[in-house]
Amino acid sequence: MRPPRSPRALSRHWFALAAAAAVTTAADTIAQQPCAPAPVASGAMPGVDRAESLLGQWMNATSWDPDGAGPLGAQLVVCGTFRVAGSALAYGLATLDPASRTFHDLPSYATPERLFAGPAGQLLYNYLDIWAGSYPLMQWNGVSWTYAGVFDAMVTDIVWLPSGDMVVAGGFATVDSIPCTGLARRSGTTWQPFGQIWFNHVFQAPGWPPFPYNGPGWIYDLQQLANGDLVIAGVFDSIDGAPIRGIARWDGSQWQSMGAGVSGIWARSAVDWGGNLLATGHFAAGEWVLWDGSDWQPFPLPPSTGRAPVVTPSGDLLAVGTAGISRFASTGWSDIAWDNQQLTGVVPMPNGELYAFGEFDAVDGVPAARIARYDGEWHALGEGFNRPAAGVALLTDGDLLVGGSFTGRGDRELSPLQRFDGAQWSDVVTQRDTVVTAVASAPLGEALAIGSFPMPAHRPAQPIVRIIGNTVEPLPPLTFWQTCEPLVMSSRDATQTVIACRDRRKGGVVLARWDGSTLTSQSVQNLSGRASAVLLENDGSVTLGGEFQGPASSWQVVTVAGATWTGVVQGLTGELRALLRDDQGDLLCGGAFQHGNVFNLGRWDGTAMFSMSTAWTGAVGALARLPDGDLLAFSQLLTRWNGSTWDRLGWFEEPVRGVAVHDDGVLDIVGEFATAGRMVNGVLTTLPGAHYVRFEPPCPALADAYGSGCTSAAGPVELQSTRPWLGTTVRATTTGVPTGGGAVPVLGLGSTALPLAQLFPQAGAGCTILVTSDALLGLAPEVGGVATTLLPLPNDAVLVGFELRVQAFTFAAVGGAPDVASSGALRLTLGTL
Repeated sequence: MRPPRSPRALSRHWFALAAAAAVTTAADTIAQQPCAPAPVASGAMPGVDRAESLLGQWMNATSWDPDGAGPLGAQLVVCGTFRVAGSALAYGLATLDPASRTFHDLPSYATPERLFAGPAGQLLYNYLDIWAGSYPLMQWNGVSWTYAGVFDAMVTDIVWLPSGDMVVAGGFATVDSIPCTGLARRSGTTWQPFGQIWFNHVFQAPGWPPFPYNGPGWIYDLQQLANGDLVIAGVFDSIDGAPIRGIARWDGSQWQSMGAGVSGIWARSAVDWGGNLLATGHFAAGEWVLWDGSDWQPFPLPPSTGRAPVVTPSGDLLAVGTAGISRFASTGWSDIAWDNQQLTGVVPMPNGELYAFGEFDAVDGVPAARIARYDGEWHALGEGFNRPAAGVALLTDGDLLVGGSFTGRGDRELSPLQRFDGAQWSDVVTQRDTVVTAVASAPLGEALAIGSFPMPAHRPAQPIVRIIGNTVEPLPPLTFWQTCEPLVMSSRDATQTVIACRDRRKGGVVLARWDGSTLTSQSVQNLSGRASAVLLENDGSVTLGGEFQGPASSWQVVTVAGATWTGVVQGLTGELRALLRDDQGDLLCGGAFQHGNVFNLGRWDGTAMFSMSTAWTGAVGALARLPDGDLLAFSQLLTRWNGSTWDRLGWFEEPVRGVAVHDDGVLDIVGEFATAGRMVNGVLTTLPGAHYVRFEPPCPALADAYGSGCTSAAGPVELQSTRPWLGTTVRATTTGVPTGGGAVPVLGLGSTALPLAQLFPQAGAGCTILVTSDALLGLAPEVGGVATTLLPLPNDAVLVGFELRVQAFTFAAVGGAPDVASSGALRLTLGTL
C-alpha cells in the first residue's frame, strides 16, 4: 500500500521573493486583479422541468392580475411538480411575465396542486398536507402566504361574489372543523355553509358488488353570471334537501334547478360565453349544451370532449382534450394544436396569447417542456435542451460536440447531435429520429458519434459516424458495423480513438481503432460481455470496465493488449461508468458499485482498491482532470481532489453523463439534470441548466502575448507557455534558438522598452527588452531549435490574480561570433480553478 499523498510542493525561493516584491511594487508595474467567481453559463429550461413527488406529477396554471384594476398587467402563475421554470429556480410555484417572457420564483410552503386568482388581486393555492391528512388553502398577502382555511378534501374552484365574499367549492365536508358540504362561503375571516350539497347514489360496476354512497356532493365548477347569479356544476342530487341534480343556480336568496338538470350523475363545467351559459356533462340534450333560459339545447361537440371549455378575453371558445386544442367559430370547430394526449389545460391571457400546460415535451412539433405559448404559432419558454444529453467532446477548434436524446432547444427543433461555437448551436446531422449515446474527439480535428444515422440511398444506417466540420460520414469499412454494436469510446492525444463494441452474433468484445484514415478491428480472445467504460492507455493498450462473461466473468476491469486480455480488478459489484489514470499511474474507478468497503469511487494501485469517496459521494457518472492536475468526480455533487482532500465545487439534481475540460479551465457538462449549482465561498449558487451547463473558473490563468521579438540566426524568436495555474509547473518554450545555443527566460514584475543592443551590442535591429529583470530562470539548452524552461508555481491563494511578465533571450555562437536575440513578452496572470 502506498503512503497517503502529500499536497503539491511549493516552488523555489525565487518565486516567494518575487511575490513579496510584487506586494510592495508600484501599481504601474504589477497589479493584483479583482477575482470574482464566474456565474454558471447555461441554457434555461424550455418550459418547466419534472420533479419527483410522492403523489405523482401534475401541473396547473391561472392568469393573475396582482393589483386587480390597477396599472399592472396580468401574469401567468404556474404550479406543480417542478424545480425549474425557464431560467428561475422555482420549487413548485412560479410567475411568468408575458412582456419579458421570464419566469420568477414565488416561494411557497408546499407544492401547490390548484391555483385560484380573484378580481381584486387575490391569489390562493390548495395542497395536500400528507402528514395531517388535510388540504390547507393558502392566500398571498403581497409579502407572504397565510392560512385561509383547512379543508378535509381538495378545493376545486373559487369565485368572489359582488359583496366581496369568497365561495369555495370541492368535495369536502368541513373547513376549519365547521361543517360545510361541497360549498363554503367566507365573509371576512368567518367560514359558513353555503347550502348542503348532498349526493345519495348506489354505484354499480360490471362484475363488482353494489357500492352505496350517501354523503357530501362534489362541485367541480363555479360560474358567476353577468347578473350576479352563481351557477354550480358537479355531482349531487340535492341542495338543502331539495331535489336538484348536477347543476344549479343561486339567485341571491335561494338555490334553483335549471331545467331537468343532468340525465346522468354529473355536470362537469359551466361557462359564460358571450352571455350564453354553456355546460358540459351528462345532459339529455348531449354532452355540450346551451341554456336558452328554460331548458338545455345541444351544442356541436369539439373533436375531443375530454376537458372543460375555456373562454378567452376576446370571447373565443376553446376546447382542450386528448386531440389537442380546438377553437369554435360560426362555421364550427378548428384545431390549433393537434393530437397531444398529455395536454391538460390552457390559460388565455388578456393580451390574446394562450399558455398550454401538461406533461408534454412538444406541441405540434415544437419542443416545449410542459408549458408552451401560442400567439398564432407555438413557442417554448426558455432555451434548454428538452431531453437529456449523453455525451460531450471538445474539438480542436474549441467548438463543442453534444449528443443525446433531445429533439429541441427552446422552441426550435434540433437534431440529437449538436455543435456549439460558444454562441450558437447548430445541427450536425439533419435526422431527428435517432438517439446519440456517445461522442468523442478523434484525430485530425474530427469527432466520432455513436447512434443510428441514416445514410443516403441504398446505404445501410450506420451506428457510428465521423464528423468533419459539419459534414457527417460513415467510418469505413461499412460492413464492419453490421455485426458490431459500438458502446463506448476513448481518445488519446488526438492521435487515435478506440471504440469498444459487442459482437451481436457471438457476444464477444471487439475493439476498433481509428487513426484518422484507417479503421482496424480486433476481436479479443475469450472475452465476451458488455463494456461500460473504456480507457486508451499511453502504451496503446486498452483498459475496459464492464460486465464480462465466460472466462472473464469474475473480472470487472480488464486490460487488452493486441488480442489478449488480462484481469485487473475483480470482486466489484454494480456498474463501472468511468476510468482514469492519476499522476502516479493508479487506476481511478467511478460508477455505482461496491468493492469491499469502497463505494462508487476508488483507486486501484495494482494490488488493492482504496476508497476515494466520502459520505456524500453518490454514483459517479464521469471523471476528468483539471488543467492544474486536480481530479474531478461527477456524481450529483461535483467534487475536486487536490491530492489530499476533497472540495465540493457544485451540485446536480440528476446524474452527469459527460464533461469536456478546456485548457482555460472551462467545464462543459452534460447529463440528465435540469438544475446545477456552484459552490462560491462555501455558498451554493444555483442556476438552471437544461441538460447542459458551463462552469467557468473564478480566477482564470492567462498568458497574454505583447510586444514582438527579433530574429536570430535560426529564425524568428518566439516564446509560448502553458497557463499559469497555481500549484502547477508552467512550461515556457522558446523557439528560434540557434544550434548549440540556449535561452534564458527573464521574470519581471514590470514592463519596459529598451533596445537590447544597449546591453549586448551583438543584438540585431528590433531586439527589445520588454520586462524588468527581477529574476533569471537559468539557461535552458537548445534541443532541435527549442529551449524549454519549467516554472513551478506555489498553490497560495494570496497570489491569485497577480500579473508577472516573462521574456526569453537567446544566446549562441554562430560562425565564431556571438548571436543574441529576444522574443516577445508574455503577461502571466496567476489563476486558480
